Amino acid sequence: SGASQGLSASARRDRGWVAVAWGEQWGESGSGARITVGDTRGRPLLAPTYASEGAGAMQSYTVYTGLAPHPEGFLLVWNGWQREANYAIYARLVRCR
Repeated sequence: SGASQGLSASARRDRGWVAVAWGEQWGESGSGARITVGDTRGRPLLAPTYASEGAGAMQSYTVYTGLAPHPEGFLLVWNGWQREANYAIYARLVRCR
């Protein structure tokens, strides 16, 4: 993996869940957002995984992330570059059980 950046965290107190997301640049293949979710006892619910498709080329800007609690898990937002939309803000619902 490459340089980590744009760290954010959020918690669901009602479920005892904690999520951490960060932007990452990796080699020549691009950049994107990663997320991991665990419970307050330290058990993983979601191993670190890419939440976004990688951009097609190494980017010169920081990938920022934001997290918010959602009834089904967490809402993750990040900035990035995609060929179809160019530079934009993206969002994905990360469901947890």
